[in-house]
Amino acid sequence: VLVTNSAQTGVALGNTSGTLAFSSFGIDGAGNRGFAVDGGSPTLTVDLITPTGIQNTTGAVVQVIGTTGGSVTFSGGKISSVNGGGIDVDDGVASVSFNSPVSVTNPTGHALSVQDRSGAVYLAEFDATTTGYSGVFASSNTGTLQIADGTIQTTGARGLHIGTSVLDLNLSSVVVDNANGGSAVDITNGTGTTNVGLLDVTFDGLGAGWAIVL
Repeated sequence: VLVTNSAQTGVALGNTSGTLAFSSFGIDGAGNRGFAVDGGSPTLTVDLITPTGIQNTTGAVVQVIGTTGGSVTFSGGKISSVNGGGIDVDDGVASVSFNSPVSVTNPTGHALSVQDRSGAVYLAEFDATTTGYSGVFASSNTGTLQIADGTIQTTGARGLHIGTSVLDLNLSSVVVDNANGGSAVDITNGTGTTNVGLLDVTFDGLGAGWAIVL
């Protein structure tokens, strides 16, 4: 099934519980969010078509918020956002896994937002390029945020902006050009492990900002 040029959200699940599976599924174009899960306790699996399973959305390419339990798993084709929203996983209990590669370019907000969660979030591969917004923004999480591999490149914003979260981050590179008076990598009250293969930070010459704040 391929959903093409939806005027609103491609798929919106509200307060859904029980087992639900999407097979050979894709979204190409949505006037709002791509795939949204709002509340409920679903055991949801989404097998995406290749090469790109979800793309060309205006709002968040994937949003999972307010869940009370269950699990949400994406696999198969790539999840891609260009000039739209990023990945929004906030305020929930369900574990959320992106076994599909995720790419977010020039989003209208943070490329990845994970806030107020007790459920774990896993991304197998996450690549973000942003201007004015953080590559990863995470706050007030007791569930582990894990990124197995990825790259982050930001201009005018923090690469990693993290407060009070459990981390397992493995990034090939974080490249920050002018963190806009902030720190390129800001991990406040974070626990766990963060590995960055290459950290490249350039400031605007005004003397403001730090490369790393822990």
